[in-house]
Amino acid sequence: MTAVRLLRFALPAAFSVLGILAVLRSLGSLRALPHLHLSPGDLWAMALVYVLFTAVRGLRFRALMGSAEPWHRSAAVGFVYSAATNIFPGGIGEFSLPVIYRALPEGAARATAALLVARVQDLLSWLPFLLLGLLLGGLPRESFLLLPFSLAATFLSAVLVFVPRARQSLFALGRHIPLPRLQAFLAAVDRAIGPSALAGPALAYTLLLRAFSIASYFFVLRGFEVPVTLAESAVGGALVALLLALPIQGIAGIGTVEVWWISVLHLYGVPLGTALVGAIGLHATTLILSVLLGLLPFLGQWIAQRTLSLESLVTS
Repeated sequence: MTAVRLLRFALPAAFSVLGILAVLRSLGSLRALPHLHLSPGDLWAMALVYVLFTAVRGLRFRALMGSAEPWHRSAAVGFVYSAATNIFPGGIGEFSLPVIYRALPEGAARATAALLVARVQDLLSWLPFLLLGLLLGGLPRESFLLLPFSLAATFLSAVLVFVPRARQSLFALGRHIPLPRLQAFLAAVDRAIGPSALAGPALAYTLLLRAFSIASYFFVLRGFEVPVTLAESAVGGALVALLLALPIQGIAGIGTVEVWWISVLHLYGVPLGTALVGAIGLHATTLILSVLLGLLPFLGQWIAQRTLSLESLVTS
């Protein structure tokens, strides 16, 4: 067990080291840093859009789970979930959602089903931008190698979510696992996926999320003087989203996220120095904002508890 835990930490750490080394190799470029002029207006716009993005994430989970919790609690879930997925590597942060909802009846299973449906919706919502880039000739030739993977992943995951017979055949394999609690969990996930997949408001939230994510990439890159268009932000974001789905991520994405963005921006002809500054700026800004937003619900809970304890002292 210790070896498994060590491996879980060692692999992301190794990816981070390799990513950092790759970034350092691309540093033809620290010369660009003294001449960097930030655009505060673009960065403030990105911060506002990112707050909306993380809040809508929580509202989508609320719609997918058919939850009746207040909207501000759902937004807080989006804050915490976004922080966890940005901090923990390799998709580990995704487990924060089942943990948050574990106290509800079949809450962990319903949250897992919502995660699966949300991921499929994300793939489907990014795919048109890849295809649009291909049709309009705005997609770098090197990225064509990713399209078969994208199409295959999208097709298989969509079949799993939207075709009940295929999904039930896959989940039936769990009956052969001699663990009754796991079998019950998989059965509950299977039951929850159907209603989640048919949740209409979740699709509207997904489209809103894509608009917010593209806008945030556009504003933050422009804020760090990377000359990208809105179309390039959309197609580039789709490529990076595809790369981030691969289980090759560093701790908090450090190193690897920069490599993906440097690679994509360089494909569009952005000089390595400028791409490096934009990639580091984008990742650092997103990471800092997500951590600050993720701390807000805990800070609010602490303040509420302190207020209650003070009230009890006054009235006693």
